[in-house]
Amino acid sequence: MLLQVRIEAGVADSDDILRRIYLVGAGAAGSAIARALSHAGLALTGIMSRRADRAAELAKELGVAMAGDRIERFRLPALVIIAVPDDAIMHVAEEVAATHEDWSHSVVCHLSGAQPAAALIALQERGADAASFHPMVSLHADSEPRVFRGARLNIEGDEPAVAVCKQLATSMGAVPGVVDADTKLAIHLAASIASNYVVTLVSVATELLEREGVTPSEFETLLGPLVRSAVQNISFEAPLEALTGPVSRGDITTVRNHLEFVKARHREFLSLIANLVAETTHGAVQQGRISLEAAESLLDLVHEIIESSPS
Repeated sequence: MLLQVRIEAGVADSDDILRRIYLVGAGAAGSAIARALSHAGLALTGIMSRRADRAAELAKELGVAMAGDRIERFRLPALVIIAVPDDAIMHVAEEVAATHEDWSHSVVCHLSGAQPAAALIALQERGADAASFHPMVSLHADSEPRVFRGARLNIEGDEPAVAVCKQLATSMGAVPGVVDADTKLAIHLAASIASNYVVTLVSVATELLEREGVTPSEFETLLGPLVRSAVQNISFEAPLEALTGPVSRGDITTVRNHLEFVKARHREFLSLIANLVAETTHGAVQQGRISLEAAESLLDLVHEIIESSPS
């Protein structure tokens, strides 16, 4: 079903914009967005990527006629979705902007959660309305359109572009959330902690086990149920209610044994684990799990272990 977008003053007819949708970048995020839009009835006009083979493969999959590795001369007005790594957004925006002197009545968006719409300033200066459009979901090259169903998409930028992105989100079955640039960055940081860094922590845990002679085939039974149950137990009203383990019990002997073990055998992980103990201690106090005295003892222990560790 084609989108019906309410048009603000100064913005071209939505049918013109949505009739020409260009994707710049055919990596995991770009490919997933392209599939979702195609599934929603919005056909892409062209796909461009530094990797011409990726652009051609995605174009063939979705029946898109134009694909290549160069920034082509876009036919305007259009919607241009820039799906490239964060550090490349401004440079790619400059390349795209250079294809036309006047980008009035066109909408351009990028998919970064950390970069604001202002990263597209080169296009804004030529008249385009810009937005950032960040899906709160883990994407990979083979993600199917349903991956966006129920997911939050954070949007910020120029009002006309925000209006278009809200409709795009809805068309994909996602939940649009309009935020300012600072809030979007905070959300992205929180998402990195809750998602990316959890992966890092599990990786550290498995590496520690492997170094101690535990075979990888045992990782699933040793850690899998714990990780899944911890995630299931989290209440986002108060995640610390799900806190368990020695710190939450004020078990200083066990925590000392853990830290001494890491210090002696896996010292490169000591700073990370000591800081986790300290932060968990603050959470345990906040939840009333341990007394201030117990917390002070735990924090003193962390300081002692770190101070006695060779630099």
